Amino acid sequence: ARKFAVPKTADEWRGRADILRGDLRAILDEGRRVEKSPAEAKVVKVETRGEYKIEHLLIRPGTDRETKAVRVRAIGRFADGTAPGLLYLADGPDVAFGPGVDGRPPATELALRGFHVIVVETPAASGPLASDASFPDRVRADLDALDVLLADPELHDHRVGAVGVGRGGARLLWLMGLRPEVECGVGIGGITRFDDLPGSEKKVAAPWLKRFWKLGDTELLAALCAPRKLEMYVRDLDRGSPSRGIDTINSAATRVYQLVGGRG
Repeated sequence: ARKFAVPKTADEWRGRADILRGDLRAILDEGRRVEKSPAEAKVVKVETRGEYKIEHLLIRPGTDRETKAVRVRAIGRFADGTAPGLLYLADGPDVAFGPGVDGRPPATELALRGFHVIVVETPAASGPLASDASFPDRVRADLDALDVLLADPELHDHRVGAVGVGRGGARLLWLMGLRPEVECGVGIGGITRFDDLPGSEKKVAAPWLKRFWKLGDTELLAALCAPRKLEMYVRDLDRGSPSRGIDTINSAATRVYQLVGGRG
């Protein structure tokens, strides 16, 4: 991968960041239909379960195929009906709606704590991220869901954050790197510096990753999140997130955060 060059000034980085975002979006869109209008959502089913409401959405036309998502809202928790928004990114809906560490589903728990939550229903991925040819479609679906969330009249003051779990951690960095509207993010696992993966995985790199390597590696995405709040959590023995790579990501991104005055 191309080595990340730390900018000398904040203005230099801002100019570079705009160009990089265009290059990254081109990687996601290669060989795919590009829609000029923001994605829209159709509510296909509504469920009321105690203190919260679940809306099943069909998002279109921002991707080559329709995207399924679920929106969760607390009922009667806020005087004006508005709340900040949160995108919950995970592989398969079971992660968001299955038992969390406290035994309660994370998506509904976050709604009850004060967020309008959208969960993108991407199918569970198989195999290494480096060889996942469908990864650009997953990120494009996340970007469409963000458009829907930002257009929600019940969104409070256009405030949006994101959580990425497992491979959703990698999607989180792409989402935040591409879209400055996302004010903060938390990634839990799935955050990988591809150049530090085993050689056997790099040999089967998907076409999108080969193009990405010409720009840099994951530290580039983390740097594009500056100056917004970003927290990443990985285990030091996680084979999919080698600790050496995490140290490199943290070091490079921290220097950019210091330059532009943010906190990573």
